[in-house]
Amino acid sequence: MPKTNSSDRPGTEEWTDGMQMLRALADAHKAPASVQLAMLLQVGTTFFRAESGQLAQVQAEGYHVRCSYPHAPPADTLPLADTPLAGIVRQQTATAFPLTPDAEQAAFAGAPVYVKGKLWGVLSFSTHAPTKVFTSAEVELVQMLAHCAGHLLAEPSSPGPQQLYYQSLVEDSPALLGVHDSEGYLRYINKAVLQQLGYTPTQVIGQPLRSFIASPYAHEVEGYLERLRRHRTDRGVMTLLTQDGDLRHWSYRNQMKDDMVLCFAQDITEVIRTKKALKQSRQTFQEVQSMAKLGSWQFMLESQKFSYTEILCHLFELNSTSAHYRPEDFLARIHPADAAAFQAHVRQALHTHESLTHELRFTLPSGTTKHLEVHVRVVTNAQAHPVALVGTVQDITTESRIRQQLQDSERNLKEAQQVAKIGSWQYVLTAQGQPYWSEETYRIYRRDPQLGPPMLEEYLAMLPPATATQFREAMDRAVAHQEAYTIEHPVIFSDQETLWLKCIGRPITDASGKVVRLIGTVQDITETVEAHRKRQESEQNLKEAQELARIGSWEHDLVSHKVFWSEETYRLYGLEPRASAPSLEEFLQLIPPYTAQQLQALINRAIEHHEPYDFEYQIVLPDHSVRYLRSLARPVVDAQGRVVRLIGAVQDITATVEAHQEAVRGKELAEEAARIKQEFLAFMSHEIRTPMNAILGFARLLLQSELPTEQHQCAQSIYESAETLLVVINDVLDFSKIEAGKLAIEQIHFSPQKLLASLQRLFSVKVDKHYVRLLFQTDAQLPPALIGDPVRLTQILNNLLGNAIKFTEKGFVEVTTSVVSHQQDQYRLRFAIADSGIGISEEKLQTIFNSFEQAEGDTTRRFGGTGLGLTIVKRLLELMEGTIQVESQPGRGSTFSIELPFREGDVARIPSDDLLSGRLLPLEKLHGKTILLAEDNLNNQVLAQKYLLDAGCAVDIAENGRKVLYRVQHKVYDLILMDIQMPELDGLAATRAIRAMEAPVNAIPILAMTAHALREEERQYWEAGMTGYISKPFKPEALYIALLKAFDDEFAPTTPPEIPPPDAWAAAPRLDRIDSAGIDEYTRGSAELKSQMIQIFLRHVPALLAKMETALHTHDWKTFRQNAHTLKGSIGFFGMEHTSALLSELESDKPDPIDPASLEEQFRYLKQNCERAFAFFKGDEDPLRTPS
Repeated sequence: MPKTNSSDRPGTEEWTDGMQMLRALADAHKAPASVQLAMLLQVGTTFFRAESGQLAQVQAEGYHVRCSYPHAPPADTLPLADTPLAGIVRQQTATAFPLTPDAEQAAFAGAPVYVKGKLWGVLSFSTHAPTKVFTSAEVELVQMLAHCAGHLLAEPSSPGPQQLYYQSLVEDSPALLGVHDSEGYLRYINKAVLQQLGYTPTQVIGQPLRSFIASPYAHEVEGYLERLRRHRTDRGVMTLLTQDGDLRHWSYRNQMKDDMVLCFAQDITEVIRTKKALKQSRQTFQEVQSMAKLGSWQFMLESQKFSYTEILCHLFELNSTSAHYRPEDFLARIHPADAAAFQAHVRQALHTHESLTHELRFTLPSGTTKHLEVHVRVVTNAQAHPVALVGTVQDITTESRIRQQLQDSERNLKEAQQVAKIGSWQYVLTAQGQPYWSEETYRIYRRDPQLGPPMLEEYLAMLPPATATQFREAMDRAVAHQEAYTIEHPVIFSDQETLWLKCIGRPITDASGKVVRLIGTVQDITETVEAHRKRQESEQNLKEAQELARIGSWEHDLVSHKVFWSEETYRLYGLEPRASAPSLEEFLQLIPPYTAQQLQALINRAIEHHEPYDFEYQIVLPDHSVRYLRSLARPVVDAQGRVVRLIGAVQDITATVEAHQEAVRGKELAEEAARIKQEFLAFMSHEIRTPMNAILGFARLLLQSELPTEQHQCAQSIYESAETLLVVINDVLDFSKIEAGKLAIEQIHFSPQKLLASLQRLFSVKVDKHYVRLLFQTDAQLPPALIGDPVRLTQILNNLLGNAIKFTEKGFVEVTTSVVSHQQDQYRLRFAIADSGIGISEEKLQTIFNSFEQAEGDTTRRFGGTGLGLTIVKRLLELMEGTIQVESQPGRGSTFSIELPFREGDVARIPSDDLLSGRLLPLEKLHGKTILLAEDNLNNQVLAQKYLLDAGCAVDIAENGRKVLYRVQHKVYDLILMDIQMPELDGLAATRAIRAMEAPVNAIPILAMTAHALREEERQYWEAGMTGYISKPFKPEALYIALLKAFDDEFAPTTPPEIPPPDAWAAAPRLDRIDSAGIDEYTRGSAELKSQMIQIFLRHVPALLAKMETALHTHDWKTFRQNAHTLKGSIGFFGMEHTSALLSELESDKPDPIDPASLEEQFRYLKQNCERAFAFFKGDEDPLRTPS
């Protein structure tokens, strides 16, 4: 059990002060000790939030409850053993502890009570709350209460007469006497007030004051307590709630002593009710005046005393509480135009004693003007002398405004009738009744208003006989059946002008239901009738126009769900017009499902996002014909931003679509024809260039040998003719590339000075044979390095310079290079080639850039050429974003000027001329390099190994990717030549595995060797981690350059190339021929190496074909592709181009579905070509004979 601790006493002083306040209250009305003990238990029970408290006197082995709270009848002596009290008596100290779950209390705290130094009993508190635990501070406070109880028990127990008197005085006082603590919890209220409020002490004591305050005033309790804490005193009125729910008002004057508040209050409920009734009466009078906007006033003439009601100030927008006003304050606000007359009438009233009434305008402080009706009455005494003026002021602004609005309304109605050409009329059916016509009715019928309205029969006589009969019948029906009528009719006046009128009549009945009047309107609808006639004509014209243009219109009301179709819309959908157009759901069933889904989505988007749409689609009409339609629509939005309608049109575009389809087919045919032409030109140029290389080579060898003069001249003619023919072929090939869009412009670093110097050296030799001087003028501002395409620039300048020399028999040819502009690293250069040759006429300047055209008809005969040179120049300049201009006069020469953009380059990044040309390769850089050759094809192994050994390299060979990984982990290599497609593990997978290894293995340069060296494949090599690639079959120079680039950063590429879309393998391949010259070039003239490669081909290819045939029959496509890849490497050295292309197609792993029948046909072609190769190598077939 926890013991008390003197150091753990929060709130001890507060508690002591509370006890002192309790003692002070007891002393105030001389309460006996028994009362004070009861109050002590009440205070403790409330403070500890306990449910009960008791004071028990211990006697031997039992105890007797002397006092308890809540109060309980006295009980007999109870046994002390096994009770919480026994422990306190035994230990004689305050304690607290939770009881057992089956005990009556859940928590208990008690302390021994001593009277004059002897143990008397126990003071204790208990509760059933399961969460209650008495703290050590609370236990100590229980000890203090026990101490107080001991003092009270030591005092006399019976009060004297004087104490009883004061006690009765306090308890029976009609005034409220009470005590509450600083938190607002009630500690005491005298008995008489409790009875008046209808409560018992147990319902009040310990409860918060807020519980007894009427709810509208409960929030004021906190302010009341705060004022007490701050000022220690407070006074005011507090409204308490009785047990029956009534409200009682108390005027209080309370004072705080220490932390207890002594309360004294008197009941003022009846006083407040009386004042409230008086106030309500006055308020009712003021409200009546306010509702009537009526203020009253009185002015005493002798004393000049002026009095007025509050509403008068409100009418004049004056503050009724800020000051007392004089009559002048009100009179000063009269409108100047009304003031003089009003004051004159007041003076007259004082003289005549008559009352007066005036409507005056008053200007208020806010700037607004009010209309006030002022009544003034003179009050006289017994001698009939004026003694006072009294009156009222009423706001009639609204009535004045209504009166003015009525006048305006009548005027507006009159004007509206004039604008709308509507007149009104009335005919009274009684004998005394007079007809009525409005001014507009007179104007419509062209009747003089001075004549007055005609009587009914006179009016009918003004109408044509048929119309008059129609009116008479309509009026009879109106009277007999109380029916309204509407009649539209023409009226022809004396000047032959015809008006169309619309007359509307309605009967008016009296209280008995008898028709006594006819009222109505007459409207001039001539313009409406004319507009209707024109609209009908317009609709007819629109209908005819829609039929001619094949355009229909439609409208869909989204609110009413009504749909409108024009007649042409019905015809466009192959339907007959009907009363109601198809609904949206019915319409969507007229078109194909997919088109219906698209159209539904467009309609939904138009409604949700307010977007118009334009949609073309195809339908099948009921007669099974096909029609193409274009549907256009736009949404109509209301003021709230909601789409309420869709309006649109539908157009028959069948003729347009069919014409477009025909044009597309024509374009495709033209493009196909152009493609065939370009492929033919490219193929023929290639086929001619191959033997031309031999012709030029042998002619060059003949010219270098000792020949007789006549034979030397023949060889010279052969060489020059072949060179001329080669130029023609190159022009045709370049032109075909440009036309096909396959010529790419490169951006590399080059030296413009070296390029121009090379041109000068080349053409200086040619002009030596002419009487022509060749001049070069170069701008000193020309940068040492540029970025562009030097090959194409050389081609352009070669062409222009060659033309200038060709067409200049004597004189000069001058090349001038200048810088046109320079901004940061951007240059624009001009190259001008001027000559003194034959010149060009003005009309021919318009066609010299056309394909296959020359300036004069005999130019080709005199000078040769294809007529493509300048066309190629112009196309190349367009690709390079350049321009060309020509100035020429016949017989005086020509000047061709070109301008091209370049970026400034880096001299250090210009490749070596010898290296790029292949004339002088620094093979010493390759000496001693250890190369790992990864290649599964024996021919490729033999050829690549010989090239590498010739360059001084050490070579190891691995037949597949797994052996590559094994070798790189057991030996250091300078570079790996990696075939892409190998068995077991391909080159890409092997490269990725190497790059995942640790240094230095993961840094070995890796070059791909692949027959798939297409640009779309390059990015895969970069992504796998390869350094570069070389295409198979390769020449030794290409291999050496690739190796040098891999070892030399100067030539290493920096970014992956752009990948174009792959080209499809051409269908209908041709039979191949063997390229003997190509074999010699690959073997570098080595008969031994050539023989070795042929034997490998003869030995391995039949086995590969057999494996492919087996895989084809068993549908083992993986094995089929692998063997196709191996076979491609074996035949690539023998010039079998079509066979190599077919194998590239067969080995590719494409997502397209495999067609076995197509593969069988391709395999037969492949096998046929290989068998021809076998026959050739065995000497049974001429390798140069073109197969049929």
